[in-house]
Amino acid sequence: MNKKICVMFILGLVFLSLFSNFIIAEENYLDNSIFGVSEEGVTLKSDWKTWGTDFKNKLLENSIVMSIDSFLQKISIVFQVIFGTPYSLSIVFLLTIALWFYALFVLNKLTGIMLFSKLVSSLIAVGITILIAQFGLIAKPINFLIQLFFGENPWYVKVILGLVIVVGLVFVFLFIKQFAKQTAESKKKKKDEENRQKLETSAKVGEEFSKAITKDE
Repeated sequence: MNKKICVMFILGLVFLSLFSNFIIAEENYLDNSIFGVSEEGVTLKSDWKTWGTDFKNKLLENSIVMSIDSFLQKISIVFQVIFGTPYSLSIVFLLTIALWFYALFVLNKLTGIMLFSKLVSSLIAVGITILIAQFGLIAKPINFLIQLFFGENPWYVKVILGLVIVVGLVFVFLFIKQFAKQTAESKKKKKDEENRQKLETSAKVGEEFSKAITKDE
């Protein structure tokens, strides 16, 4: 597929998802605690919810924090468009940003393997990441994590699942990084081999041409 067509296709999907999101989206549910869960049905342990609300209120008592929060609230639409979630002074928002960049890294490595240039790979990766965010595929796992660690689950369930999640993310990160490195090295070797063969072919042609001229003389 032509690279320009591929980029335009990805960007078209992004703009389509953004448009449909703003047309059909209702006002997002958002609790007022520092956790900032954005889905109804996510229930936090009462102690955590009380602490989260008090902690957020104390943060906002600081004039600097309040000014920054007020400014970011005004440009919340930027975060909604890029990260698929409005700005909020919350753990959910920070984790969403972190997971968004994690997904961007993985996708950028994968698109780079597909023989695209670095610029095209980056554009496609950004487009797909925004698309994923707009469909809630980043926000939902984050809300699940908040429910897991700050809900009513037993401590051992939190520890086991937490370790599984961390190990899984690290494994995917290292696997993609190593796979991309090996693919790049393989491409370089193939390119070097092609160049070597071209040089050898050119040398043979030159040699034959030189012999032909010598015979004519």
